[in-house]
Amino acid sequence: MRFDEGVMLHWAEHVLAPYVATAPVIIIPILFLNSFKVHMLGSIAEAIQNLAVQVEYIPGSCTGLVQLINIGLNKPYKSNMTNIYTGWLLGQDPNLPICVVK
Repeated sequence: MRFDEGVMLHWAEHVLAPYVATAPVIIIPILFLNSFKVHMLGSIAEAIQNLAVQVEYIPGSCTGLVQLINIGLNKPYKSNMTNIYTGWLLGQDPNLPICVVK
């Protein structure tokens, strides 16, 4: 699937809008978007702002500064899981089929 204006508008209508509808009235939701060209389109900003969501753009090369969970938790976890899986896979006998224990 290609990520384009239509996909982003669909996401705003079918994912973001229902989520924002659950926010308390006194809360102004804020959405941080990176500088990906589709995110920067006027139609996208307008669709999101029409949901009463404040849009802020993260300057290039700064996305990691606002994704601390990805950097501090998810990346090390995924790296560890990859290492464990790779070790397991390389430890298999190449002459036998790989079986998943149920």
